[in-house]
Amino acid sequence: MLDETETTPPVSRVRWTDACDASTAAALRAAILRAEQDGGDVVIDLRGLSVVDPTVVDALRRAGRTIARRGDRLTVQADQPSVRRIFPLLDLDAVRLEPPPRTDDRPDR
Repeated sequence: MLDETETTPPVSRVRWTDACDASTAAALRAAILRAEQDGGDVVIDLRGLSVVDPTVVDALRRAGRTIARRGDRLTVQADQPSVRRIFPLLDLDAVRLEPPPRTDDRPDR
């Protein structure tokens, strides 16, 4: 489910809370397209999702290339290891995967 789309130039944000699979890919693509049309960088928030379908990965890949061609950046926020693991394996050079947030207050070692 599209939780919200927020535009704060030069960044548009799409927060997605529903399953990311073939049944929701069209809605996610439409949300990404609206964010692309606003111009500037685009942030797709997939935090909390544990599964991302290949159809959705393809939508992110295409959006990343389109956004990069105009000189902007697509950033994906994902905190689940099962979702983060797929990004290095795919041709997603135009997509920046944001590091997960820290879950403790311990300093880095």
